[in-house]
Amino acid sequence: MDIELQPDAPAPAVRYLRAGRELKNDSRTKISTQGNKSTIQIRRSRFTDEAKYTAVLEQDGVPVDEATWSVFVKGKRL
Repeated sequence: MDIELQPDAPAPAVRYLRAGRELKNDSRTKISTQGNKSTIQIRRSRFTDEAKYTAVLEQDGVPVDEATWSVFVKGKRL
């Protein structure tokens, strides 16, 4: 996701949510924010990763914008 930065304001913090619960870096999830780009990577995706995901931009702890998308995992169900 590209983040539009205001010239006079500090870069906003980015939080990622899956089905309303905040995601953190762990063995399968990698969140990276550098400059005006932020990415989330889920390794070894599973069918249980299917959900609505939201990226929330915050300035001084106050949400200022968000984007929501759905993730569907394709493949054979075992």
